[in-house]
Order: sequence, then C-alpha cells, then structure tokens
Amino acid sequence: MKRAIHDPGVLNHRFSLEQLIETADGLGALDRQFQPIAMVWGALEPMRHDERLLAQQLAEQATHNITIRFRSDIATGWRFVEGERVYVVVAIVDPDERGRYLRCQTEEVAR
Repeated sequence: MKRAIHDPGVLNHRFSLEQLIETADGLGALDRQFQPIAMVWGALEPMRHDERLLAQQLAEQATHNITIRFRSDIATGWRFVEGERVYVVVAIVDPDERGRYLRCQTEEVAR
C-alpha cells in the first residue's frame, strides 16, 4: 500500500472537478452532461497504459491516480479536466483513513 502524501506541494496540477448530471430526454433515454463543481489542486500519477485490439481497432486506455485534498461530495463517474485531458473517476480511496486526502483511480478518456 502506498503511503499518504505528507507534502502538499506535490498537489501541483490544477483540475476542474465536474459532476455527472443525468436527466431524462423525454424519449426514454438519459442525457448525460457534466457540470463544473470546483477547481482543485491534485497530484497526477500515471499507473499504466494499455493498448488492445477491440473490434478490429486499436483501443488505448491510460489509467492514473489523482490525489486531492479530502472532499465528501465526490463520486465515481465524476471527472477531472486539465486542459484537453479528461480523467473519469472509477474508484475513490482515503489512503490513510484520516480524512485528509483522497486518491481517485481514474481512466483517461478522449474529450
């Protein structure tokens, strides 16, 4: 298990934290949109990069950990945006269970 962050100076990436909003579109489907919630500082840590052949096309998947200061309102499905890069939250962990930081496991997706 990785140790918790002890130096807040490593939170050196500025992200827009966006909440997933799903609304009925009137035709029986859901309209998915993202609404900016806050600007947060975080540490970006690449974890792995996969390339797979999927339906005769090369599909890439990049996975990162983004560590931010603790927030009680973040949920899976939300996303972090930094410039043209978008990271969707797939899991959330409080690394030392002290309510100081959150480590968000994310998948980088195309905008």
